[in-house]
Amino acid sequence: MMAANWTVFEQKLTTYLSLNISQSTRDTAEKIVQLYEEAIVGAKDLIAHQSLVLNQAKTTILINSIEAGFNSASMSPTAAGAKLALENAINSSIVIYWTGALLTTLYNGSPPGFISFTPPNVITVPGVCTFVLPPQSNNYSSLPAALSLAFRSHLLTLNGLITLAVLPTPATPVPLPWVGMI
Repeated sequence: MMAANWTVFEQKLTTYLSLNISQSTRDTAEKIVQLYEEAIVGAKDLIAHQSLVLNQAKTTILINSIEAGFNSASMSPTAAGAKLALENAINSSIVIYWTGALLTTLYNGSPPGFISFTPPNVITVPGVCTFVLPPQSNNYSSLPAALSLAFRSHLLTLNGLITLAVLPTPATPVPLPWVGMI
């Protein structure tokens, strides 16, 4: 089973930020979300090995929220206010991103005695994201590691339902709850 790749996320974001190639807070937000989605493509739940079905509308919401967090942070008169603005924007936008998300089952066949069933499997609890920048962080050099830690921890708080059907026929749908993705 493949897992989310946070090491690559951190490396690529560190490189991007250190090269200072971003022209705007929008560019930085887009890069963070691009790398986030690249990382979570490999994330699977711990029971049925499902992965997220990416949704462009949710991607746009995530980009807009993170951009708004950077903009609010830059307008804050205090460092503590800036830190809080960015943390709140990222924490809430990650939860919104996962709210009602759909998963696809990647079984090569279902568990013994079950068959796959539609409707799609869903996230029922979008988790808790606890992104916190270190207290003495006056620039964004600690951002990649802090985001990686928050995103990794967040995946473990997701909950959902897998809808399978018990054999023999007539197949009866059975919701199977799960907690956590890696």
